[in-house]
Amino acid sequence: MDQATQLKNKGNAALEAGKLDDAVRFYTEAIAVDPTNHVLYSNRSAAHAKASNFEEALVDAERTIALNPTWSKGYSRKASTLAYLGRWAEAIETYNKGLELDPNNEQLATGLLETKNKFELICQKLRNDPRSREWLNDPEYYKIIAELTREPLVLNKIFNRDLTEKDSDRLHTTFEILYDIYKEPPQKQEPQRQEPPKKQEPEKPKYDDLPENRRLALQEKDQGNEFYKKKDFDNALMHYQNAVKHDPTDITFYTNMAAVYFEQKEYEKCIKECEKAIDIGRENRADFKLIAKAFTRIGNAYKKMEQWKLAKTYYEKSMSEHRTPEIKTLLTIKRNPDDPKLYSNRAACYTKLAAFDLGLKDCDHCCKLDPKFIKGWIRKGKILQVRKRAMADPEVQQILRDPAMRCILEQMQQDPHALQDHLKNPDIAAKIQKLLESGLIAIH
Repeated sequence: MDQATQLKNKGNAALEAGKLDDAVRFYTEAIAVDPTNHVLYSNRSAAHAKASNFEEALVDAERTIALNPTWSKGYSRKASTLAYLGRWAEAIETYNKGLELDPNNEQLATGLLETKNKFELICQKLRNDPRSREWLNDPEYYKIIAELTREPLVLNKIFNRDLTEKDSDRLHTTFEILYDIYKEPPQKQEPQRQEPPKKQEPEKPKYDDLPENRRLALQEKDQGNEFYKKKDFDNALMHYQNAVKHDPTDITFYTNMAAVYFEQKEYEKCIKECEKAIDIGRENRADFKLIAKAFTRIGNAYKKMEQWKLAKTYYEKSMSEHRTPEIKTLLTIKRNPDDPKLYSNRAACYTKLAAFDLGLKDCDHCCKLDPKFIKGWIRKGKILQVRKRAMADPEVQQILRDPAMRCILEQMQQDPHALQDHLKNPDIAAKIQKLLESGLIAIH
């Protein structure tokens, strides 16, 4: 077996294992040995795409086609990458070229159908929204939309044009309407099937089929989780400790205890519990995602203690167990703190976690770094919309008008530890939970 094939096989194994950086490295080394092998560029394109590095994936896909213009898979790689970048018109054109070479290729045919659906969805959304419906009759506006579907990255060029206030407002509204289309890669749409209504079966008693020690341990964990949600950390900790007594082999019980210590700002104890969790997890072949979670929690603890090098080390250990976009973004921000895209991405993560105040801070920082980066403004607008909707909620208004609650909220700002006492009152706990869910307050 020649050296290029050996390196390609190593790259394939790394890609399958989710070790994307290693996969790219092996394919790059193989290309250095055999620079005219189109399959190597195709494989590296796949690794780049899987790592969300779509611009690099596109370069490799184009190189694949240049080396072997009759290989249909190269067109599939290029078209799917163009679709991920939101360049629907070019993606459709590329799929069609591939199908001319291989008319029976199912992957190309399916990709073409999905991309056409996405392209049509853009026009449909604009037609359905009362704000933009009439604008599609304007040839100038339609021209800009067509330009965007060919190349979304022309956005900055469009905004740098001498636009009237009316055109500028229309464009901002358009991106608001289309934001959810551009924020995620296209996904396969399964046809909906009408299923006959299922007969309702009586629910099995929870954990009844498990051994007694396991059943008792999980019941204790569930009780601990309930107290944790109410921020009653002492009782939560007691139940997690009881769970460990019944079943000392479950990594989750240790990471839950570590979470309690983290909330109580006892970071050394948090780290010790996580280290114990990792040892227990490895001994009992726990899911690598759970081990990654323990490493992440250690990293978070060191971050709170301002021990940045140790935090970075443990985040990297977490990534070696299981790659998550949140940790990847966190690490990239540490490496490149002046890139607005990274703050925008982290704001998106915070928004999904309903941590709107943290998301808003990242949006502000993103816009400060690059005032022309439109996605930062859109994310900020969405968070502010959520807050505005929350303020319109009659239940939220009633809570904020309550003089007693206003005093409690002021006290929480001055003395965060006072929160523990207030949460023991179920009525106050429910009101605070409502404000947390609405994104109007946050507890860190």
